Amino acid sequence: MAEGGCARPGGREGSVLCLLCCIMDIIPYMSDCARSAVLLLSFTTPYIIVARPVSLHHTPPKENTIPPDRPGNAALGRFPLTLKPVSWSRLWLDQTHPWALAEPGQRPALRAFWFDGLFVAMGAACINTFLPLYALGMGASASQIGLLSSAQGATGVVGSVFGSRFALWLRSNKKAAWWGNRVIAPAMLLVFVLLPWLVPGHLIVYALIAAAATRSFFSYTGSPGWAALAAAIIPEHLRGRYFSSRTMIQLISMVAVVPLAGLLIARAGGYPSGFQLNFAVAVLLFSGATYWYWRIPEPADSRPTPSARQAARPWWQAQNFVRFAVATFLWSLGAGIAGPFYAVYMTRSLGLNAETIGLLTAVATFFQFSGLFFFGTLNDRKGSRWLTGVMALIAAPLPWAWLLTHSAWHIVPIQALGGLTLAGFNLGVFNLMLLCAPHEDLTRYTSVYYMVMAGGGIVAPLLGGVLFESFGLAGTVIIGGLVTLAAALTYLFLVKETSSATL
Repeated sequence: MAEGGCARPGGREGSVLCLLCCIMDIIPYMSDCARSAVLLLSFTTPYIIVARPVSLHHTPPKENTIPPDRPGNAALGRFPLTLKPVSWSRLWLDQTHPWALAEPGQRPALRAFWFDGLFVAMGAACINTFLPLYALGMGASASQIGLLSSAQGATGVVGSVFGSRFALWLRSNKKAAWWGNRVIAPAMLLVFVLLPWLVPGHLIVYALIAAAATRSFFSYTGSPGWAALAAAIIPEHLRGRYFSSRTMIQLISMVAVVPLAGLLIARAGGYPSGFQLNFAVAVLLFSGATYWYWRIPEPADSRPTPSARQAARPWWQAQNFVRFAVATFLWSLGAGIAGPFYAVYMTRSLGLNAETIGLLTAVATFFQFSGLFFFGTLNDRKGSRWLTGVMALIAAPLPWAWLLTHSAWHIVPIQALGGLTLAGFNLGVFNLMLLCAPHEDLTRYTSVYYMVMAGGGIVAPLLGGVLFESFGLAGTVIIGGLVTLAAALTYLFLVKETSSATL
């Protein structure tokens, strides 16, 4: 090596890094747009290097235990830089047909669960964006729109509390999820359709809030049973790739359905007929999910029983799960402290309009979708704890980067890296929850998980509002980043990954 030179790896990685170093030398002479593009390339190059298409065909372990060299109970391990390359077409087929990687007897359940997720996403796309607009058409005020959101969150927490009891009462996780998520909650959409005809004008907004809160309650009531059934039918060695495929098709369907639903509402006359037709279509889409979910066979040994409930210890005595719950609450709290105020900062301080903010949001969605191609493989090969902790560790300092932004171009790399890390974290944390929760009473532990997530989401905006008024955006993002960093370190060093019931 020549004196004053630098040691760089050879091959494709060395060529890419050498090119980046050359580009960095001319950064001072670049415009804001070009400078943002370089930062974006710098953020995403490590993912490009390590995320080459890899073979997803994997022989499942003979026993349902985690090998001692997995990062859940040992060292974090080295990031895999050398993986067996395959064609992108093969990777795409593996992502769109994940059930083909399972044993023949498991494939019908996995196929039905995958199509269930597809129809749920399409139905939800017709609701989430347009429900506040429906309320505005009824004459709702800003405070009533806030009450609509708060009521759904509060009843969701209450529904999570009763979720495990509901599954125990029915003696079936599948029936609890089917009745709560796939029958009663979608049926409440028919109430949305009928409200303009049945309720007088001055009460219609409150009737809509009550109907939406009831729908949220039953949706969350079925969620613990849904998670327990997912753990029972999806092989542990396949969960990362399977959920990444399922989430990816859900994102695609939502991106496609939202503009179509908006077009349908506009063409049908807006309020009320357009919204009524849109919600009727959502009911039809959810009926597809109802059909596919009922086709999922429920393993007999996964059904909740009173004897298992009595034998199970209180959740707060499962120390590993408690550490996981604390980390999850910290993550939900840290991510939500500054989250609502980024739009305020972009509007008031940077002077961005709604169109630009929408495009920046689309950047995050695009990179979140892109990350799903390879995070599923990393989850299955490196472990859920590794993926969750590393993604949280990378995401922790991102809020601080907002302090360096002076134009829309500076936000692009933040949104890109935020989308990537969010995709990996969301995939890893759910799989980690399934491994941390004792399996003798999984529905109860899942209820606690949903309550912790919802609790952090409720506290975070309130705390963030106080911090924003007192310290501005700088103090808010610094504290939010520190809380998120604490969550990442808890995941990495205090939470263990195990498939046994002894935690």
